[in-house]
Amino acid sequence: MPALHRVIIVKEGHWGDLRQEKGDYDDTVDLLREVLNEAERIKDGTYYEKEKAAEVLVVSSLAEGLKKVTHPESGCTLVFVTRGMLREAERVKGEHPYLRVVLFTGLFPREDHVIILQNDSIPQLIEHAVLHWG
Repeated sequence: MPALHRVIIVKEGHWGDLRQEKGDYDDTVDLLREVLNEAERIKDGTYYEKEKAAEVLVVSSLAEGLKKVTHPESGCTLVFVTRGMLREAERVKGEHPYLRVVLFTGLFPREDHVIILQNDSIPQLIEHAVLHWG
């Protein structure tokens, strides 16, 4: 059985008045953890039998998260929950090109097209972005 894809959710950071210390990102982290813990994949050697897809860890800092990054072949994603960590996310991706890095933000770019998904598709978007993209 192949190793579970490791997902490391980093709670560190802030943007504007939002702060990890105040619990402002707790709902986002809880949603990510719930969706990713329920994600399934097709079990190797079968056509339909499913198994758990990811091991989900929540850490309070980037330094702690980097200590939990697994070997490149086993699959690992580092997830940031605030735009305030954008530079750190870019730096980490540059230093660890094999690592999938995802940053969730509530802010939209001013000049790009924006697509708003219905609420019932949010879990699928999270699963796809963290486990399958790239």
